Amino acid sequence: MKTALKHHDTIDSQMAHAIILDDRLKAKNNQRIITLKKTYQYELTPFLKDSNAYGNIYFARYFEWQGICREMWFTECIYPDMLQMDGAFLTRTANNHYMQEVLPFQQIQCALNVQNLKRTSFDLIFKFYNQKAELVSSGYQTVVYTDSLTGRIKKIPEDVMVKVKAYHD
Repeated sequence: MKTALKHHDTIDSQMAHAIILDDRLKAKNNQRIITLKKTYQYELTPFLKDSNAYGNIYFARYFEWQGICREMWFTECIYPDMLQMDGAFLTRTANNHYMQEVLPFQQIQCALNVQNLKRTSFDLIFKFYNQKAELVSSGYQTVVYTDSLTGRIKKIPEDVMVKVKAYHD
């Protein structure tokens, strides 16, 4: 039996935890196939300005980091000039769950994936890891695609949908 490994991104061994394997192996024509979904990764560095009097990072920074990671993902992976799109992605819902403290100058790795992909919306899943590859925070944003002129929700363009699907469960 041959094993085929499908993958899209090159990752280093430290961030291998951010890539999520499908729940099961798929059998087709006597081949076992393991499918890896893409995971977008972005490194962040918090500074003293991001911390409070106790020296830990303000909770609001995690939402800011979600926005930074989201914009970089859209620009690097989905559509290089989002301002030229026929529509706009708007955040409907945002959430963040804090698991442990982060201090200034600790490198933070953000991993982004997509869930609940629908014709007009999807969820961006964010996981933030410290230098020890420990999960320090996780969250999500539900984004909807809207018409730039009317603000009405509309179908995500097919070329964009194809790129988004690569990061979907």
